[in-house]
Amino acid sequence: MYLVLDMATLRALRQLKNLTQKELAEKIGVSKQHVSSWERGQFNPSPSSVRKLCRALHCKREELEFNIPDTNPLAGVSCLPVAERQMERDSMI
Repeated sequence: MYLVLDMATLRALRQLKNLTQKELAEKIGVSKQHVSSWERGQFNPSPSSVRKLCRALHCKREELEFNIPDTNPLAGVSCLPVAERQMERDSMI
């Protein structure tokens, strides 16, 4: 399984560490072309490359992953009237 990465974040984190694509590639043992293709969104790194990226960039995996929106338009929407939602929340306290 491969992860879908937020390429803008990958590029920003690399630049924040003052690394060129070539320097980052050397740190994690891949070619400069791999880093370039990840940043352009052409390909996604393998899970082992993601771990190496996180170590090299001193970040968490979550910082590199896309926040993929839920395709369900009603996700997180309550069907209860406002007053009943308030009662429901109050009962949880």
